[in-house]
This record gives sequence, structure tokens and C-alpha cells, in this order.
Amino acid sequence: MKFPVVVQGLLLLTFCSLASRAATYAAKIKYNTSAVRDPGKLNVHLVPHTHDDAGWLKTVDQYYYGSETKIQLAGVEYILDTLVNELWANKDRRFSYGEMAFFSMWWERQDEEIQDRVKQLVDEGRLDFINGGWVQHDEAAAHYVAMIDQTTRGHRFLKETFNFTPRIGWQIDPFGHSSTHASLMCGALGFDGLFFGRADYQGVFSILKASTVQLLELGDSCNAHLCVTVKHAPSWASMESQR
Repeated sequence: MKFPVVVQGLLLLTFCSLASRAATYAAKIKYNTSAVRDPGKLNVHLVPHTHDDAGWLKTVDQYYYGSETKIQLAGVEYILDTLVNELWANKDRRFSYGEMAFFSMWWERQDEEIQDRVKQLVDEGRLDFINGGWVQHDEAAAHYVAMIDQTTRGHRFLKETFNFTPRIGWQIDPFGHSSTHASLMCGALGFDGLFFGRADYQGVFSILKASTVQLLELGDSCNAHLCVTVKHAPSWASMESQR
């Protein structure tokens, strides 16, 4: 369908006007990095993080070194290099990292100067470790012993390296969820919050309808906050695509 020239011109002028207003408004925006809520405003929390599969379409080494780009563009080594540089350059920045299998590989390859920087970032709370397992295990298919073993391995690495104990459960990409996992993460580890994605659509609809999160049986000993990620991040939200 072709619009008349006059209509096209009006649409262009309207778009330019809206774009100009958006740019003017954006120039007035000042980010609040104090982590203090303002009850009179909409409080938006951005959580920069990665999810690095320890083997999926590529092997662990291929993912780490960024090889076999025809299969998938992914190189964890470069992610962590950039992460540390960017956090070090700006004290207002924060980042959350989850998979210790990759982080331990990267850590062992760093010199003393970089390791000291990372330790300082962790001490200052600007580099946070969420979940903290060796990997982000599946919940529905994995045996509870395997869940415990891999989580213990990751947490031991964090304790011995940084004297750090994760406080947040972060399961944004497993295929299925279970009350066993929730009980282990919350009751056994004492996490303050559980975040998970890929929730069953029927469960999501139930949450929206009832305005509650009675989706998983967390156990009597669990007092953690529960947060459901309804969808994955949209493609337009990728920072890499904006460069």
C-alpha cells in the first residue's frame, strides 16, 4: 500500500517530533545508583548478567575461547575480560555472574594484578555471584544428588577464592522446575531470593489471574522472595546489537 506524499510527509514530521522529544527527555535522565528506593517514583531495576551454558551447541572449550563461530557467536573469555575492565572503569556499574565452571577457567589464566582487581570488585559488591553453582543445573530431570554436588563445587570455589557466599538463586534457563530444587536452594542454602525463567504457561496464567506466586511448594523453612521471569529478554534489548 502506498501513502500519498502529504501523508508520508506528515508521518515523517510526526516521527521526527517524537524522536526529538525523546532525545530531549533522555538528556534529563539521571540514573540513581544508590540502590535506595524512591516511593514516589517507578523504581526500575536493571540486572546486567550473563547465562553461559557449560556445553550446549558447542563444547565447553569452544564456548570459552569463542571458536566455531559458525555454530554460535559466543566467547566467555572475552565476556569476562570486558566485564572486569568496564566495572573497574566506572564505580557505578554492577554485574551478576552465575556459572563457576567458566569463571574458574578464566580465573586460573589471570595474572596477580587482574585477580587483585576482581577481589576488590567482589569485596565492594560490584561483582556479585548468583546461584554460584558449577553450572546452572536442570531441575526437572536432574537427580537431587547431582544438584547438591555441582552446587557444592561452585560454592566451595567461591568460598576458597573470595570468601563469598551467594545469597540469590538464579535459574533463568532450565527446562522445567521442581520443588526439590526450590527446597534445596531455599531451605538448605538459605537463599534470600529465587529467580527463575521458562515457567510453564499455565502456571504463569495462574499467577497473573490470582496475583500470587503460589507456583512452587518451597517448604516451611523457606522465607525467600520468589520472582518469575515470564519471557526471555527481547532481541532489541541486546547491548551488543546497539553498537
